[in-house]
Amino acid sequence: MAVNDSQGASQVAEGAFRRAQQVQSSLAELNARIATLSALLHIDLAEAAVMQSVLQGTHPDFGVLHQHQQSVASRSGADKCHDRALQELQGLLALRCDLMTATIGELGLAVTQDIVQQVQDRRAQEGLRPDADGFHLRHLLKPDMD
Repeated sequence: MAVNDSQGASQVAEGAFRRAQQVQSSLAELNARIATLSALLHIDLAEAAVMQSVLQGTHPDFGVLHQHQQSVASRSGADKCHDRALQELQGLLALRCDLMTATIGELGLAVTQDIVQQVQDRRAQEGLRPDADGFHLRHLLKPDMD
C-alpha cells in the first residue's frame, strides 16, 4: 500500500507543478496583452483607481464608447478599433482577477505568490515598467514586511 500512496502523492505533485506552469504562462500572456492595450489606449494602469474604473466600466473612455454606439454607422475605423480595444482590456482585467482567485483556491497562496513573482521578475528583465499591466494584486499577495 505504501508504494501506491507514494505514487499517488507523486502524481498529485506533478499535476500541481504542471498546473502552476500553465498558470504562469497564462498570467504572463495576459499581463503582456493588458500592457499593450493600456499603452495603445493611453490608459495608465499604474493607479489602482484607474484600473478599477476600467474594470467597472466607469473610465471616461467608456462614456465616449457609449455616446458613439448610437451613431455606429458614422464612426471611423479608428473609433471602432479603440472601442474594441477598450472592451478587450476590460475583459482581460476581469479574466486575470478570475485566474488569480482560482489559482489561490486551487494551488494555495504560497504557490500563487511564487507564480506572480516569477512573472513580474521576467517582465522586469524584459525592461517593462512594473505597473504597466496594472497588476496591483501582487502587492496584496506579499506578506506585510513592516
